[in-house]
Amino acid sequence: VNGNCDPGGPADGHVVRDGLRIAFLDWGAGRFDADPLVVLHPNGFCAGFFDPLARRISDQFRVVGVDLRGHGFSDRVVDQRRLGNDDMATDVLAVADHLGLDRFSLLGHSLGGGVSIEAAAAAPERVSAVMLCEAIAVGRFEADVEEGAPSLAVTARRRRPVWPDRATVRASYGSRPPLNALAPEALAAYVRWGFVDR
Repeated sequence: VNGNCDPGGPADGHVVRDGLRIAFLDWGAGRFDADPLVVLHPNGFCAGFFDPLARRISDQFRVVGVDLRGHGFSDRVVDQRRLGNDDMATDVLAVADHLGLDRFSLLGHSLGGGVSIEAAAAAPERVSAVMLCEAIAVGRFEADVEEGAPSLAVTARRRRPVWPDRATVRASYGSRPPLNALAPEALAAYVRWGFVDR
């Protein structure tokens, strides 16, 4: 786990699984006196999206956010067949293993909800609770690939890849649905953690 220069912010780290770097953020690294809560983001987002929530509940929980494969600082996936919820659930369990989280709760939104379901099914003895918001439960993308239909990850990659600056991103995303419904601090976290300066 590497230190983050933001006081009160998360430490960052990664594991390598299936040949891919899977990144995570840990709000409470090394803290074992709080119940672990693993948070999993929607498609096209990243673990940093949960920063405002993690800071609010960090006195009660050790919050760990995983950048699902193909998202955030995790490696991109070339083979669409390796983007199934089961693959991502195994990544989440690998992060939990790396951090020594024997038992933990899961909070998943959209794609993260589907991955939470898979992780809980794969390791029910390790998952103490699952909280879902608009969970999307999909299996592998083999049928989509065979039929030529774009997967969720391909659709997310079609979003505008380069912006002049973060203020422009915030103004654009904050002015139209669905992101205009986000709390200002959630949109700021998405822009901060979800984009890379070039």
